[in-house]
Formats: sequence, structure tokens, C-alpha cells
Amino acid sequence: MSPAERALRRRIRRRVAAAAPELVRYQLATYELIRSLLNEAELTAAIADGTIDAVLTKLLSDDLTDPVFNRIRSALNMLVIDASQQAAHDLPAAFQAAFDAFDLNLSRAGTRLSTKVIQGLKGEVRETVRQRAMAGIAAGENPRATARAMRGVLGLAPNQEEAVRNFERMLRAGDRQALTRALRDHRFDATLAKALGKGGTGLTEEQIRTMADAYRRRMIAFNAETHARSAALDINKLAQRLSWEDAAARGIVDRTRLMRTWVTVGDSRVRDEHREMNGTTVGFDDPYRNGEMIPGESTYNCRCIERIWLSAEVRLAA
Repeated sequence: MSPAERALRRRIRRRVAAAAPELVRYQLATYELIRSLLNEAELTAAIADGTIDAVLTKLLSDDLTDPVFNRIRSALNMLVIDASQQAAHDLPAAFQAAFDAFDLNLSRAGTRLSTKVIQGLKGEVRETVRQRAMAGIAAGENPRATARAMRGVLGLAPNQEEAVRNFERMLRAGDRQALTRALRDHRFDATLAKALGKGGTGLTEEQIRTMADAYRRRMIAFNAETHARSAALDINKLAQRLSWEDAAARGIVDRTRLMRTWVTVGDSRVRDEHREMNGTTVGFDDPYRNGEMIPGESTYNCRCIERIWLSAEVRLAA
């Protein structure tokens, strides 16, 4: 990674860190609003008579949830504008120009990105709630208990919902691995520590629920943070391109001389297919060889970025 690429990554990382907390707050508030839409009595009846899929489709339809997501949509659109204005300052001084917040291309780009993010959140909510319902039905759980649990899993990804259920099951079974994790992750009073210790008599039902709830809340917070950072990074990657688009549209920079280079983080978590893309350079209006115009645009939570730079030579049309 070149010094210029390291500097760019540092700037983007700072902007993502600054934007993420606001998105986390909006997400958590949205989950609460959706929770209010999930009527426990209606869910209970649907579980009992086998119509849960139809009820979930109605309750989580776009008509009902779109208004709930409006605050996130507005926040995302504003972040696209803010990030684009900041990215404009990253351009060489001769190419910098004030961004027009009402620019039509900027507005369209913000709408496309916010729609993508929101559709992802909606899909996750739908899948997680349905998964919890199916798990309760398969286990022969009381329909009312299943309905109550469905409202509690909002904000979890499907794999996290399963992890929370497994954690609670392991606690009930006295699994030493789960008990050790509980002691490590939480502060408990002496009575609980004794119950978990060698020769202890085990956990009470209230203690199990308390520990499972704490684990669930921590997972929800982690998931919201992951979504927020992923969205904020996507916004900043888009903003970087928009700033150069703006400079080219104003005639400040020659579009035919613009080049883009794919840059990975360079650690062991980089996807193999993205590691192979590292250092790949294409023209400003050309896709990378994997078909993407912006690194990682089709992959959730991708940390890859690109460096946009000005070539000394004019690129001729193919």
C-alpha cells in the first residue's frame, strides 16, 4: 500500500467512525418501531393455525415498514451529501470545487445507496423473525412464547439469532463452555458465581434469562454497529467517485486521464477474490475485471477502497 493509499484509508476510516454512531441510533430506534408493529396476539394465532408466513408477509410489507425506515433513509441521504463535500476536499487543489447539495446526480446516487441499505435491513429483519418462528414451531414451543420471542430477536442477523438460542440451550444444559463464557463476559454477584463454580447447583430460570438477554443485547448492538460501519464505508467510497465525477462534469479535470486502483486492507480477513484484485488499475469509466465499478459494491461489509488518480496520458476510446 502506497503512502497516498494509506493516507486515503486513514481519512475514510475517520469519516466512517464519525458517521457510524448516528446510523446505529437510527437502526436501534427503527427496530423498536418495527417491534410495535408485531402484534403478539396476531402472531400467536398465526403460529397456532399455521399461517405465520402470510402474517409475516403482511406485517413486514413495504407499505407498513417504509415509513418506519424514513429516518434512516434521510440520514443516509444526508451522509452521502456530507461525505461528497468532504471527498471534494481530497482532490488536488486545482480540481476542488464546492459540491452542489441539490445536484441531480448526487441525489440519485444517494437514493440508490439508501435503498440498497434499507432493503438489506428489511430482508434481515424478515428472515430473522421468520427463522425464530420456525424454530419455535419445530420445537413444539407454546405459540405465545414463540410470538414473544419473535419480537425480541429484532436487530439480530439470522446466524446471531441461532447463536443466542444455542447459548440459552447450553446454559440450561449446564454446558461448561457456555458457563465459562458467561462468567468471562458478565459481572455477577457472589451467589451466581458460586452457582456456576465447581460443585455449584446450577442456574435458576431467572439467571438463565438474564444472561441470555444480555448476550442478545450485545449481539444486537454488534450487528447494528456492523451495518452502520458497512453503510458509512459504502457512502464514502461512493462519495469519492462522485467528487471526481463532479470535477469532470465541471470541466475542471480531464475525464479521459482519470484512473482507478483497487486497494485492499491487506490483512488475513480480506476475501480471496478481493486479494486477487488488489493493485488492479482501470480507467475511470471502466469496470474492474469482476464487473464492479466501485470495489466491493456487490459484497456486504467489504473494506476495500480505490485510489482515483490522474494519468499523465490521455486514454483513447476502445
